[in-house]
Amino acid sequence: MTVNSGWLSYVYSNTPAIQSAVIRRLDCGMVFVNGADLAPGSPFGGTKKSGIGREGGPYGIEEFLELKLVARPA
Repeated sequence: MTVNSGWLSYVYSNTPAIQSAVIRRLDCGMVFVNGADLAPGSPFGGTKKSGIGREGGPYGIEEFLELKLVARPA
């Protein structure tokens, strides 16, 4: 199934290797692992129709990069 929403995804797994394998295949701007949340100052944004580029954090000015945020619990 192809969808145009490229803002964020959630991954739930206790196995770091599975988490990483799934994250690499996702086409989105942010990934939240096992219910983690954003840290203050994290880059925020999506891909596809959700927009290119990031707001906030040191990556906010680097509009031409496709960055994927991965949030894991502390």
